[in-house]
Amino acid sequence: KKKDVKNGEFKLKEQKTGKLKQTVIPTNCMKAIRLYIAKLEDEDFLFSSQKGINKPIGRIQAWRIIKDIETRFKLPSLGTHTLRKTFGYHFYKQFNDVVTLQKIFNHKEPKETLIYIGIQQDEINLLMKKFNS
Repeated sequence: KKKDVKNGEFKLKEQKTGKLKQTVIPTNCMKAIRLYIAKLEDEDFLFSSQKGINKPIGRIQAWRIIKDIETRFKLPSLGTHTLRKTFGYHFYKQFNDVVTLQKIFNHKEPKETLIYIGIQQDEINLLMKKFNS
């Protein structure tokens, strides 16, 4: 809901672990969010369902929206994990901080995080291109 994000952060309960997680919204994202929520009431959902009065969209509808974007822009297979991995990849490239990213993703080991975001494969590819036999 608008009230949940208007202060630049939000809390959510992770489905897999049941843990409550607080997340700060990056400043550049918050600028766009403020424009988007300007005309919403505090109790309005950010993504309202068209099925009922003041209900949020469900997981299936979110998936349909992502698939529509994939089709419209002729992108390779997209999903919610694509967005999560892309965030992780760019966060790592900007800050080179695998430990913080590991905490964000709730992974047990930094190695798991690097594999998840594809960094190890990128490094292997780069080294293979430079390798001379």
